[in-house]
Amino acid sequence: KNIAKIPEWTIEQAALACHISISTFRRFIKDMGYNSYTEFKMKVTDVIENFDFISPAALAADASNFDEYALRSSTSLIQDIKAMSSHLQPEQFIQAARMIHNSSHIYIHDLLKSNMKLALQAHLALSGKEVTLSYDPQSQWADAQNAEPSQLFLMVYDGQPRSRQVIHTIPEVHSRGGKMLVLSSASSFSHMELCDIVIHTGSGHFALSDMLLHDLAYLYLAELYKSMYISGKKFLE
Repeated sequence: KNIAKIPEWTIEQAALACHISISTFRRFIKDMGYNSYTEFKMKVTDVIENFDFISPAALAADASNFDEYALRSSTSLIQDIKAMSSHLQPEQFIQAARMIHNSSHIYIHDLLKSNMKLALQAHLALSGKEVTLSYDPQSQWADAQNAEPSQLFLMVYDGQPRSRQVIHTIPEVHSRGGKMLVLSSASSFSHMELCDIVIHTGSGHFALSDMLLHDLAYLYLAELYKSMYISGKKFLE
């Protein structure tokens, strides 16, 4: 209930409000995938500025009650997943897994952290890859300016203004020879022709649906890569 106060609180104040020790709060932040309380505060601030917590019924704006709201939003999500399955191309995921295998350093440029992204990061780390996760424009631009041919940039674009920062780095990465794999809700976007692989996940009925579709793509890519290169099967060399 105190999420709106996080941007102005110190870690001591946040821990006190949660009735836990500072060390426990730090462990919580680490478990969530953040390197520091400052990084955690930056992400909370971004979420507050870019997402609407006041009208959750926007998922089904004309629903008359919660049951109808839940039914209609769930139905929309199921439709989005079915639509995603109809246009995904398995060959693209195989090519993506090969590209990951042939890259020494993988940069993941996204807006939000999730367990699916962390699962992919863990699989990559197990296979000896260096992995960098960047969620803010400054870090993403710095990564792009230091791109090399042996590096792969895994980018996520949901077609919304808040994620345009991600695709703005495409020309810079391309000019330095870096490889690019993009998970995109939009069927087209600026500088798309410069990317090596674009996996179109489809556009959902609402923002949460877009994020879930991206997470499904992350999960499949992580499991495919693990099966190919980590589990001892070595399907592809």
